[in-house]
Formats: sequence, structure tokens, C-alpha cells
Amino acid sequence: MAIGRPREFEIEQAIDAAMRYFWKMGYEAASLQGLLTAMGISRSSFYQAFGSKHDLFELCVKHYRDMLRKDLLDSLKKCETGRDFIEHIFYACADEAARPDTKLGCLIMNTATEFAQKDPIIADLVSDSTDKISRIFYDAIVLAQSRGTIPTSKDPEALSHFLLCNLNGLHSLLKAGKDKKSLRNIIKIILSVLN
Repeated sequence: MAIGRPREFEIEQAIDAAMRYFWKMGYEAASLQGLLTAMGISRSSFYQAFGSKHDLFELCVKHYRDMLRKDLLDSLKKCETGRDFIEHIFYACADEAARPDTKLGCLIMNTATEFAQKDPIIADLVSDSTDKISRIFYDAIVLAQSRGTIPTSKDPEALSHFLLCNLNGLHSLLKAGKDKKSLRNIIKIILSVLN
């Protein structure tokens, strides 16, 4: 039985490095050579492990979504109420204004903007990803309503989509160079809808 040549790199590390490169460059501007350099692998290893740039990009968006989802769920578990979680997530976005390396926006929404429904596979991936993230906000709202910190008259589904839209808008303003104080003032208005 022939044994294939063992891979000389960690798949997860390579996907993470590629994700960060795509996040910075976008899909179209990401070159194969740039990916190879970022991932630290050869062209033959790239094609053997990932097939194509498009296939790799799908893996990267899923990797980003899963990381983001895990971070949000971990944060939700640590907060006393769903409302605390929502406020924490929004104000953490404003805190990113002081860190220039984080002004990349959200990879999922960057992808939605770049592809704009041109690619059905990516469109489905973006839709599924936004649904999964929105669901975390939905669960936080329902939890907050059970604790009396968000009125039960608020529609959790509509409110979860509202929060996701506004969080993505804040990330866009962050990319555009808005300062922390301006972002915090905007966040106060956004969060007033929870009252």
C-alpha cells in the first residue's frame, strides 16, 4: 500500500492565516502568492490540501464564523443578563477604535458587500452565518426579557436583526476612522431601543 507524503503544515493554522489575509485584502485582491506567503506553504501543498482559492475562502469564512460564534457564546455565558451581554458587545466595538489593527470590519459582512449575491455558494454561506450570529442576539434578548431587563413587548426576532445590522454599521464606521467617543454616543442611541 502506498503511503502519501505527509503534510508539512497544520491545516487549522494554515486556514487561520489565510482567513486573516482574506480579511485584510478581500477575496478579489487576495493573490495566490500572497496566500502562499501568509500560510507558509508551497503551491503544490495549497492545491493538494485546499483545491482552489474559492474552496479555501469558503473554509476561511466558516472558520471566522465559528470563531466569532464561540466568542459571542462564551461572552453570553459570562454575563449576568442578556442585556449585559448586548451592551458589552456594542461597547467592545467602540473600544476597538483605539486599536488600529482591528479596523477590518466583519469578514462575513465584508464578504456580503464584496460578492453582493454574485456567487450563490458564498451568498448561502453569508446568509447562514448571519442567521447563526443573529440567533445569539435572539437568545440574549429572550434571556433579558425573562429577567425583566428588556420589555417583553419587544419582538426578539426583529430586535436581534436590528442589533446585528447596527453592529455591522458600527464596524463600518470603525473602518472609516470614527473615534471611540463618537462610537459610544451612537451606541447609546442604538441601545436605547432596548428600553
